[in-house]
Amino acid sequence: MEIDYLPSLTKPKEPERHDDGLAVKMIVKFSETGKPTPLYVLWNDGRKFKVSSVLDMKPRVHDGIYYTVRIGSKHKKIHFVDNKWFIL
Repeated sequence: MEIDYLPSLTKPKEPERHDDGLAVKMIVKFSETGKPTPLYVLWNDGRKFKVSSVLDMKPRVHDGIYYTVRIGSKHKKIHFVDNKWFIL
């Protein structure tokens, strides 16, 4: 039996950059009212980072929701707009 397999020699695709920040995928929990709370940041290369706490949340009517979160020992800004997540 012959297997046609070549390992990928290319680098993982870099996250997409926007004016809103670096595009990422998130695992979130939704409240009964539909408010998303970020739980994990999923990086393109498969790494997963736990959001240990949400320090601040500022909803903006036309500009999504801005979060300040703690990931490990660092504070990060996360923006949720048009059903997309960005790290600023």
